[in-house]
Amino acid sequence: KTVMITIPSAPLSLGFLRTNFLEHLQAGGDVRVILIVPPFKEEYYKKELEGRTNIVIESAPIHRYKHFETLAQRILRQSIPSVTIRNRQMHALYGPKPFLRKVFIFMGTRTLWLFGHVRVWREFLRFLYSFSPHAAYIPIIDRYKPDLVFATTLFDRMDLGLMKAARKRKIPIVGMPKSWDSISSKCFTVVKPDVCLVQNPVVSKEAILYADMPKDRIMIVGIPQFDFYFEESIIDSRDKFLTTIGVNPTHRYVLFAGGGLDLYPDECEVLMMLSNLMKRDPLYKDVHLVYRPHPNNGWCKDGAEHAENVVVASSYKKIQDTAGGWEFESGDIKYLLNSVYHAEVVLHAMSTIALEAALYDRPIIGLGLDGTSQKPFYLSVERFYHTSHYSPMVQTGGMRVSRSVDDLEQNMRAYMNDSKLDQEGRARIVQEEVYYADGDTAKRIASILLKRLTT
Repeated sequence: KTVMITIPSAPLSLGFLRTNFLEHLQAGGDVRVILIVPPFKEEYYKKELEGRTNIVIESAPIHRYKHFETLAQRILRQSIPSVTIRNRQMHALYGPKPFLRKVFIFMGTRTLWLFGHVRVWREFLRFLYSFSPHAAYIPIIDRYKPDLVFATTLFDRMDLGLMKAARKRKIPIVGMPKSWDSISSKCFTVVKPDVCLVQNPVVSKEAILYADMPKDRIMIVGIPQFDFYFEESIIDSRDKFLTTIGVNPTHRYVLFAGGGLDLYPDECEVLMMLSNLMKRDPLYKDVHLVYRPHPNNGWCKDGAEHAENVVVASSYKKIQDTAGGWEFESGDIKYLLNSVYHAEVVLHAMSTIALEAALYDRPIIGLGLDGTSQKPFYLSVERFYHTSHYSPMVQTGGMRVSRSVDDLEQNMRAYMNDSKLDQEGRARIVQEEVYYADGDTAKRIASILLKRLTT
């Protein structure tokens, strides 16, 4: 049996290549795996998986229909009837573009959003999209003749091209949204899979509401890249890890997980504000501020490297100097998990790392302040905590959102004095958002694919 799997980006590699997913998939019999990857990562993955039996690495013609797919996705995403999309449209309306142009764009996007509340409109868009070009992907399907295609994002150009080609050749499709935030923010699900795997019950409801998936074709499986959080051997001793990042083992640290300057333009100002706050307060006399930049976006290099109490701690493999041109190898995964595990408090800007902190029961602060400025809500970073996927997590009570400097100072002090605060809320985050907290998600997904291959 042959299964074709898309690996368009590093987060998918983390969940399906770094875990034991492939081992479980091939343990059930003679299964050939065709991994479809971006052209610039083809040689990297071939070297990584060299010597593995029945695994083929193939690149996809992802640039063939780039302009069409980019335009199509802009239209399709505006038709997702979620709070997230509405907020993005308001953000654009408040943005710096000329007034008349902003109003014209807003009228168009808001019309699409309103139409998106009607299923007939969503199905009409899917009907139109079924005629879109995909001939460049047919040779890949015909060359390997897969018995099953597993699309791991449901919205990436690579996924859509292969899904359309698989439909033409009448090959079954199992799909999974890339992340817990995908369906409400970027995944219109213009090509519906035969079976849709989702991360948690919240995403399951979104798949019914926004993606029009029948309930009996949805399976809740968990988050595969979180399997690492249940491997006790991956955690180093506190002394060893603090020494690794250049912090005195007798000291402590607060982790600042950056969101990137594209999403959080005031990240540098907030980082320096926090650094100065910690300098002047005796409570933090032995506490460092560990700054973990986002690998995909710009970061506060100058400020972070010159602040005496800030330690820059980041580890990833750079394949290409572009957004998405990175990978987490085994040492990088270990580094990330240890940085969360040994932190006193985890601060973040609308990041998935909040879920990871909850898994280790670390106090979580969401950064909802724009430095010392007061911005309109739809330009403020606070808007991210009122999106379709983030609101439910905030409502668990497992994290505190700091909307001002005073908020930040009070929340920091509260958690530093009592790390057990909001512990029940963090347990709710794990229960509702991670759902399967057992370390077996990769195995669970592999078992589902094997069952589909053999029936």
